[in-house]
Amino acid sequence: FFFFQAEDGIRDAQESRGLGDVYKRQGFDKLHLSFGQFNILLEYGQLGNSKWDDDVFLGLVEVINDNPSITDLKIEIVQSTNITENALCKFASALKRLKGLKKLFLNFWFNQSASDGFCSLLQESLLTLDHLTDIVLIFQDNYTITEKGVESIAFALSKFNGQLNTLYLNFLRNKNISDAFFDTLIASINKNTKLTCLGLKINSSFANLTNFFAGLNKFIGNIEQLEILHLSFWNQTQLSDAEFILLLGSIRNHVNMRSLRLDFSRASQLTDASIVTLLVLIQRFSYLQSAVFAFSFNNKISEELVIKLLETLQRDSQTLVQLGLNFTDNQNLTSNTLKALNQLVQKLENLQYLLVYMNAIQYFQHDIELFKQLGSRLKKNEYNLGTLENQLYQQY
Repeated sequence: FFFFQAEDGIRDAQESRGLGDVYKRQGFDKLHLSFGQFNILLEYGQLGNSKWDDDVFLGLVEVINDNPSITDLKIEIVQSTNITENALCKFASALKRLKGLKKLFLNFWFNQSASDGFCSLLQESLLTLDHLTDIVLIFQDNYTITEKGVESIAFALSKFNGQLNTLYLNFLRNKNISDAFFDTLIASINKNTKLTCLGLKINSSFANLTNFFAGLNKFIGNIEQLEILHLSFWNQTQLSDAEFILLLGSIRNHVNMRSLRLDFSRASQLTDASIVTLLVLIQRFSYLQSAVFAFSFNNKISEELVIKLLETLQRDSQTLVQLGLNFTDNQNLTSNTLKALNQLVQKLENLQYLLVYMNAIQYFQHDIELFKQLGSRLKKNEYNLGTLENQLYQQY
């Protein structure tokens, strides 16, 4: 779909495949486009939209060339297989024209046309954009970008010393990036102490977890006041309670936190000690609106602590609107966890979004009915009942 915010739009009567022929010199300041679709199947994610191709996408370059006043740009290309590397590179170069650009959101999830060459051209453009305050870059499930490409981006990010409000970087499931790069990445962004929103998603198997988390903790601790923090570190099987607790310690002073998402799926060494510290941390936040905690494939976390987590979240009954919990494959959980979840949701008067993964629980008919009752009053209800595989793709 397209979203244009324009003042004096002139739409050609002549049919055209190019965006540039449709919107001419409109002088608008916001441009949001999505190329591709995200559809959910029960077993496999179905991505992509074959209708979009280079002819259509190159129209975007024309739009940018004709509208250098754009200050807010959001482009999503989710596995649009007909858009080639050549088209993406022309787009990356065209960004240089947007001298007043403040917000940049690029989503290349599952897109294999984004390459090192594209990253190099993106670097060149970023180095010319002096007014950026918000940067979101999503390269999840991209297998063509190597460490050379992401190092180009890290170098460009190093120029933004203290001017960024939002920084969100997603490199999940890119096996071409070594853990050494992420040390470089933290060093390149650590002067942005004015951030109010920080997101990092990676799943590198760090050879030296201690060094990385020491750098990350120092960075988060030096930020003046975070309001949104999203951290996803998958497959950190060697992550210890001590390292996780130190991370939580770096967050504790950000008392105005509105959205906290901690995804440590498959961090199988974490125990109840980590959850106890998390409970203490949550109680410091009086304005929490979104909470997502994922500790899947971990049997060292007891049901007692999971229930205490649910009970602790009840204190945010007036503010919480989004709740996500992932304890997939935790064999310690029983229907008592569902009962505690039910009690929590009933007290969360403003809850609109619920995402729950607890597929190790033996479900009974009354449990399924319980979830149906919860879903009847929520705007969006996602749950996993052992046989269903629902996925939620949450935009940032």
